[in-house]
Amino acid sequence: MRVMRAVDRLVVPWRNGQGTTTEVLRHPADADSPYWRVSIAVIDRSSAFSSFPGYQRLLMPLTGEVTLVVNGETERLARHEVLAFSGDDAVAAQDVVSVTADLNVMVDRAWGSGELAATAVDARLDVHADAHETVLLVSLSATLRCEGQTLDEGDCVVLAPGEKAVVRGPGQVAVARVTSQGGA
Repeated sequence: MRVMRAVDRLVVPWRNGQGTTTEVLRHPADADSPYWRVSIAVIDRSSAFSSFPGYQRLLMPLTGEVTLVVNGETERLARHEVLAFSGDDAVAAQDVVSVTADLNVMVDRAWGSGELAATAVDARLDVHADAHETVLLVSLSATLRCEGQTLDEGDCVVLAPGEKAVVRGPGQVAVARVTSQGGA
């Protein structure tokens, strides 16, 4: 288990140059086309999303509502609601009236799959990563602790395959799971 602090992350431009994102973690770390990546994007205007052919994408608004157009269909997402779509899809933020941050999970479909959900932590949440799974716990509150460490909002606890951790609340955490099909 390791804790990755939000204050240590770098902001980078989107692939298409129409926004910015803060990368939480990618695997492998030095790959141009990783098996998976978790990041927090800033949406500050109506704009097209970058294309990521071959990837499964999951998006969760962290700071407010977001309206997206996915292949011509309008999707309105409330805070902490998750939308799954393909990296092959034509996606754009629409009717942006305030800046929002969105948690993104992208997984190469040839490598595996991902899951993303917001979970309330009343007193205690026990989390375990299965044998072919990496779990990222992104703190959505500044009131959480994990294995004796205080988590600020945006901090991330990473569980490697087979690891487990206890998150103590109260608060909320985003649980991202990336699972390989072949154990890589």
